[in-house]
Amino acid sequence: MLLEPSDELPNGKLRFIRDSPGMKRERDILEKLWARYEPYADSNFRTAIASDFHSRFWEMYLAVTLLDLGFQLRPRREMGEEGPDICISSAETNIWIEAIACGASPSDNTESENGFDENGFESVDESVILRYTSAIDEKFRKYGKYVNRGIVSNSEPFLIAVNGSRVPFSLPDNNPSDRIPNIIKAVLPFGNYAIWVDPETNRIVKDGYTYREEIVKLSGNKVSTNIFLNPKYTGVSGILFSNLDISKPREKYGDDLLFFRNPIALNPLPAGWLKAGIEYRLEGKKLLKERWHRPHIEVGRLNLLTMFWQFIMRTICQIKTKKRV
Repeated sequence: MLLEPSDELPNGKLRFIRDSPGMKRERDILEKLWARYEPYADSNFRTAIASDFHSRFWEMYLAVTLLDLGFQLRPRREMGEEGPDICISSAETNIWIEAIACGASPSDNTESENGFDENGFESVDESVILRYTSAIDEKFRKYGKYVNRGIVSNSEPFLIAVNGSRVPFSLPDNNPSDRIPNIIKAVLPFGNYAIWVDPETNRIVKDGYTYREEIVKLSGNKVSTNIFLNPKYTGVSGILFSNLDISKPREKYGDDLLFFRNPIALNPLPAGWLKAGIEYRLEGKKLLKERWHRPHIEVGRLNLLTMFWQFIMRTICQIKTKKRV
């Protein structure tokens, strides 16, 4: 079990879930995920999730989701204690994933100071984007260490998985609208959506996104938002994103995911690689979007449906046999 009644836990989300009578659904979700994830978790996972619940829950949920999608993961005992959180194993290559949940307050991330517009007012979008860029930057630095230590090869795909559920005003980025999600604005120079109006006729002449390759923070520091056009980041194959947390579960694991491929990746993943949630990709000057739909039949339900169908077929056969007699 992940939640042992006798464990001494620090004050935090995990302890609250374990000890609160109204958290039974959350406890059940945790135990079901843990039953499948345990072989892939590092040895200190049970300790770490008590102090860093959101990142560790995101890591566990993502790994189980990938298993549900049919990917084969390498158990932690094969990988050793060092290295990225998740490794997808295939005949061709390893696909490495580092997972991180953005902080809820500026102090949680080193580069999450809010942005301000030209009038001195806080820009909500820029505040959210800065949390994302901070998380991506943190995991990119870890990627460099893994490559230098020989844990990850620079010929293997590497993904950064960002969870934004704790970021204030972080709206779901897998929404059905055509607006560009903020997680993509964190890696490509898309600014705010704007409409240009002819002042003489008051007619809209065009609409689209402004160009923004950086965000200037209140301190004067500049944070790049075009890293997926920067050769320095070609080792990152793409970004996985979700706003899911344990209090907002989805009926189908993976429907919450957004996947965006790095257009200049050294080790790119093919279009349709994930086959879940929403995929964005840049082709030429066009940002393409594709939503994947998967049938939802749980294994237990599938077995029941199969048994029911077999029962119907046997009954039909028996009726036909009696008629012949």
